[in-house]
Amino acid sequence: MSESESRKLYFGKFPIDQRQVFYETENIIGIVNISPILPDHVLVIPKSTSPMGAKDKFYDMTPELVSELYLAVHTIQRAIKDNRKITDFNIAMQDGRSAGQSVPHVHVHILPRTGGEFTPPDKVHASIQDAKMGPDGDNSSAADSIRIPRRVGEEGMKIMAAEADEYRGWFMESKLGGGGITNKIEEIKEKYADKLMKSVKEYKKGGKKTRKAKNNKKKGKRTRSSNRK
Repeated sequence: MSESESRKLYFGKFPIDQRQVFYETENIIGIVNISPILPDHVLVIPKSTSPMGAKDKFYDMTPELVSELYLAVHTIQRAIKDNRKITDFNIAMQDGRSAGQSVPHVHVHILPRTGGEFTPPDKVHASIQDAKMGPDGDNSSAADSIRIPRRVGEEGMKIMAAEADEYRGWFMESKLGGGGITNKIEEIKEKYADKLMKSVKEYKKGGKKTRKAKNNKKKGKRTRSSNRK
């Protein structure tokens, strides 16, 4: 059984094809966008293994999950910057339907900006709000001159899979992380195992010295006491 068959991930109620996933930690994934507004417009979301299983509101997330989410955003942004030579970005979130959230699942948009895409530049937020990011939506609100057609069907998936493969390679080459949680854990273990063992040995050694000093101090007190007698 392939990895894509052995587990299911969801964005709101929509199943995510494993070929869309280019970044992964224990609780967070980065996915290629079905309806991007700009080139390299990607989404970063908390993992969900059941339909509507993730938090739909940012304020309902735990501080630990928030930290992991935005560390992933930061890592992915850096990778895009280094590989596309782009220095300006919109990092955006719509938190709730009234705020323009199209899929009830916490998600962060990363949009690289080169300039001139929207006039004024912050008009991009209206386009994000109007666009439908789910497989049943579209991005027709984006300007025709820059809009990327929705990727649908197997042909669309091939395009997204090629993008995800390229992005995945960035993390493997740069060692920024996100190449898979198992690999990441092993990398961390290997990196810090020696330091951890050294610290444990030093701690134990220090403890022995402290206990020995205390015992000597006690013996010294008894000896001085007996001498006075």
